[in-house]
Amino acid sequence: MEEKTISNNKKWTLSTYIWMSLIVWFCANLISQAAFIGKFGEPYGRELLNQELGLVYWGLILVELTIYAIGIYAVGTKLKSKKSVILS
Repeated sequence: MEEKTISNNKKWTLSTYIWMSLIVWFCANLISQAAFIGKFGEPYGRELLNQELGLVYWGLILVELTIYAIGIYAVGTKLKSKKSVILS
């Protein structure tokens, strides 16, 4: 009997890496918040992070907002291309 193998030599695109990064970032935020709530009974907020991290906190906020902007752009581009294919 002949074995069938799947050969996939395609390389991952930048879009794949962006989606993977967004999913990892989102899951890390959820797990971090859940662990903090489990230990202290309430979610961490801006005040706590600002007191503990100071200026580093604002850098992290900038990184997070950049990641969200890239995600929104990627989703918007994907929806726009799907919509143009449907309308064509």
